[in-house]
Amino acid sequence: FSKQSLRMPIEINMREDFYMDIYDRMSRNRKRLVLAAAAFCLALMAFSGLVVILLREVFRVPLDPWLLWAMFWLLCLLYVLIRYALGGMWVLKGIKILPSWKVDRRLEDALMAACLASGSADRMRLFEIPDDDINSFSLSLPDGTFALFATSGIASKLPHDERVAVFAHEIAHMQAGDTTIYTIMI
Repeated sequence: FSKQSLRMPIEINMREDFYMDIYDRMSRNRKRLVLAAAAFCLALMAFSGLVVILLREVFRVPLDPWLLWAMFWLLCLLYVLIRYALGGMWVLKGIKILPSWKVDRRLEDALMAACLASGSADRMRLFEIPDDDINSFSLSLPDGTFALFATSGIASKLPHDERVAVFAHEIAHMQAGDTTIYTIMI
């Protein structure tokens, strides 16, 4: 592959100066994810501070609102730590131990063709959802691999080339880092 073949357009007009390397795109997505998480935490903390102030006014607690707010977040942190210490599972920890599913051979073949074309053959697990709709999505797993979910309608309604195109689309999401955002949203 040449460096030019790894560059992808970021705007519809496809001008030459609007191309980004796939690694630059992944870095940009990680920065966006950090900014989104920071904005969410800031909004959550502001909302909780407002709730603490309103509860202080309603119940007439003579304590400083900053102290109440800090105690609230320390209790939340304590809850998370105790839950983890007592065997609580973090998000997606249990996906690694899911039983292997029986997957339609047509889906496996299409995924293998798309993986070989992208160079990421050993990094994903395929799961078939028994539904006649044509849909697929992918999630990031904690060990750095991906789970790709595809409906059985893809195997039964689409020809081989279109199945490969669906999986290539999902692989593009994986390579761009979008699956991390999907996983956190779920």
